[in-house]
Amino acid sequence: MNDDLEHELRRALRPVDPGEDFTRAVMARLQSPNVVSLPRARPHSRVQRVLPWAPAALAASLLMTIMLTHQHRKEEQELAEGLRAREELLLALRVTSEKLDIAYQVVHTTNSTPM
Repeated sequence: MNDDLEHELRRALRPVDPGEDFTRAVMARLQSPNVVSLPRARPHSRVQRVLPWAPAALAASLLMTIMLTHQHRKEEQELAEGLRAREELLLALRVTSEKLDIAYQVVHTTNSTPM
């Protein structure tokens, strides 16, 4: 069945010579002054205006992304450094408080003993 269909298609679509009369008529028509050429399709004008700017726009957006990423990382780093400094300050205050408590106890124990 497929062979029959293929054979029918080949027979129906085989090249056929249109003849010398057809060729003469086409050539005469092309040479006549009444032939109107179809307008050529113009590319879309918006595309023509935007296309030259596309690489610049892409480069600008890429540059902006890099700058924003760098700024975000810098802010995160500053925040981490600030938290580290806070922890160090709290530790220093805790140690100072303990040392002051020891000094207070030494001073009060020395003053309470009779001389």
